[in-house]
Amino acid sequence: MEGSNTFKAAFIIVVLSVFSKVFGLFRDVALAGVFGASFETDAYLIATLIPNLLFASVGAAIVTTFIPLYSELDENNDYRERDTFVATFFKIILFISIFLALIGVMFAPAIVSVMAPGFTGEIRELTILLTRIMMPVIVFLGAGGVTKGILNYNNDFHTPASVGIFQNIIIIFSIVALGSSFGIVGVTVGTLIGFSMNFWVLLPKLYKLRVPVLKGMDISHPKIKKSLYLVLPILLGNAVIQINEMIDRMLASNLAEGSVSALNFASKVFILPHGIFVLAIVTAVYPSMSKFANQHNYNDLKRLLRQSLSAITFIILPIMILTIFFREEVIFLLFERGQFDEHATNRTAIALFFYSFGMLAISLNEILKRTFYSKQDTRTPILVTVFTVAVNIILNLTFIGPLGHGGLALATSIAVFSGTLVLLWGLRRNIGPFGFYEYIISLSKILTSAIFMGTWLYFGLFLIEGAFPETFFGITGKVGFMSLIGFLIYGIVAKLLGSSELNYLQGLIFRYLKRQ
Repeated sequence: MEGSNTFKAAFIIVVLSVFSKVFGLFRDVALAGVFGASFETDAYLIATLIPNLLFASVGAAIVTTFIPLYSELDENNDYRERDTFVATFFKIILFISIFLALIGVMFAPAIVSVMAPGFTGEIRELTILLTRIMMPVIVFLGAGGVTKGILNYNNDFHTPASVGIFQNIIIIFSIVALGSSFGIVGVTVGTLIGFSMNFWVLLPKLYKLRVPVLKGMDISHPKIKKSLYLVLPILLGNAVIQINEMIDRMLASNLAEGSVSALNFASKVFILPHGIFVLAIVTAVYPSMSKFANQHNYNDLKRLLRQSLSAITFIILPIMILTIFFREEVIFLLFERGQFDEHATNRTAIALFFYSFGMLAISLNEILKRTFYSKQDTRTPILVTVFTVAVNIILNLTFIGPLGHGGLALATSIAVFSGTLVLLWGLRRNIGPFGFYEYIISLSKILTSAIFMGTWLYFGLFLIEGAFPETFFGITGKVGFMSLIGFLIYGIVAKLLGSSELNYLQGLIFRYLKRQ
């Protein structure tokens, strides 16, 4: 991530992602407040999950194949070939998305039966209706996915990153304004409109770049053929992921009412740092990774990977520790109001506790997979995904008995950690040594800083016991005070140990601010 331009891109993405995730949390808070952890919420969550699962293969194809192939044509100055490839790829994605949406509408009852076999009677019929309403989402996600890739490659990161803000504002409005009058059906219609922003917000920028997505089509284009070749392992891998998602929901739907919702709300918090910081870094560096890989410039590719791994670890590890310590307080502050009562908070906090242990692993997993994708290697990450899902399914069946829905969360954390280790091993074999030992040295300094931070949190909670009232503002004050001191301790220890990540991030921030 060397250079102010890349950092500026990541900085913009982080800022917009923070706003997007904050609005996303407001959305979840509003949903919890109006409907609680009820059968309506469970039906809505399953209905919104299904189109995303059906789109998963298409989305993965866009992420993994489009930017590297687009980059290769652009680097070679094959502009006519590039434009033909873009137009053809866009139409293929659009056609596949429409086909999947129609399949989803037609076979909604069967899909719901597979996704949530524990749903019967009223909740099943409601889930089928909501699923059919949500299916057009796939078309907007497909068209928007290609558009985001084009804009990112052309150094427009802020427009795609802002989509979530518009999307969540519309969904929040539908929950607050339509929830009481039209129920969960009205909210689902509003959610569909919100998700359509994945394309409509980007369309003006696409027009400004004069990208000919609707002109011409050449199925025989060599890059289209190559993209299809690269996509085949992705389709297999995502089929396995979808089976895994279905098994998770199937198992959860057979537990106590609200288990699906508890896992959903906990996972929202669990992936929040990933969505804000990790995806910002990955989105900013991925076009450069693709360029380095196409140029066979593996020294810069390795440097970029090493810096990204260290930066992600430095940012995510303290957040992971805070989440473990303040899991109940976080869920209380975010969700406990209206129909979301103390019992729902406790159940969700249990899931968050077990999810938290996989927070760093899932973050590192993302940048490792993108490194393979930049080299147009889709086979290795998918094989690792199959391995990860197999571990997850085995652990699901092992832990659900003694730990209930918490066992499903713990299985996810352990499985992702296992997959990340395999990716590290595979990447070293693929591109050779990339400074893993230097990363271990950095990791030891980060871990030491984190241990001091964790020690403060453990003993500090005893020191301030009773100092803050058990009210919303009191708990906010306690979490804020403890976190602030914890981050200060983390930073001071990292500085004393000479952590390169801290010095590097400080230098980038100072250089960026100086340029403003």
